[in-house]
Amino acid sequence: MSRKPTPSEKASIEDRRQKLNTRLGHFNTKAERFLGEQDMDEIVLFCGVDDRTGLEAEDEEWFDDKEEDDEGPEWPEHQTVCMPSAFSKQDIQQLHLEDLALQELQLRQGQANDTLEKLRTALGRKSLLFRKSVRKAHTTKGKTRAWDEVNRTTAQILKYVRGYRRARQAMERLGAEKSILEKYKEIKDEDLKMSSDLIEENRFGQKNDVMAWFWKIDGQKGNQDDKWMLECMYCIVMFA
Repeated sequence: MSRKPTPSEKASIEDRRQKLNTRLGHFNTKAERFLGEQDMDEIVLFCGVDDRTGLEAEDEEWFDDKEEDDEGPEWPEHQTVCMPSAFSKQDIQQLHLEDLALQELQLRQGQANDTLEKLRTALGRKSLLFRKSVRKAHTTKGKTRAWDEVNRTTAQILKYVRGYRRARQAMERLGAEKSILEKYKEIKDEDLKMSSDLIEENRFGQKNDVMAWFWKIDGQKGNQDDKWMLECMYCIVMFA
């Protein structure tokens, strides 16, 4: 069940928004220098690109302030960042931003790689928490503590999924080749369900299970320094 933010939490959110708004203003001011003397009003930005893609209903309720006007504030987290992926293909050609678009495409692939690595680590941590903490907790206090850690890890997983989806959407808008989009596939809800493979090694029918595509993506070695990831990968190799 979702809850409303406390006054101190609202103040913290507002402070972060002000800092983010300042950073966005500085970034967009610098970015506009690359656009020459073009009239920004004549440039058609992509509308409907919502950075909250993938947020759960509880997250939506948390961020929606019912005390604001019906139209709602123009929050900085919903503003468009002045990057090639924010423009249409026609605008990119008109402004001669092809080189910048190619550079952003490479950066977005790096962003996707980083978020996938963090996602794999978080999924491994969550699965092992079930096996090492939740199942072995025999007291109410112990179970509460274990589930709190599971819930924190789940929040991290959702954060990484949102980051990956934004990167992939940007790659699509930048006109990424089919081979790139085939490598960086869409993440579906069922791709995140893998705990039973790790906490029930001898489960009947397990040999027919298929791990999600991002566990086998080329060039991804994972965070070898993370003890959770090492044990998780060991379980995948031994039992998946």
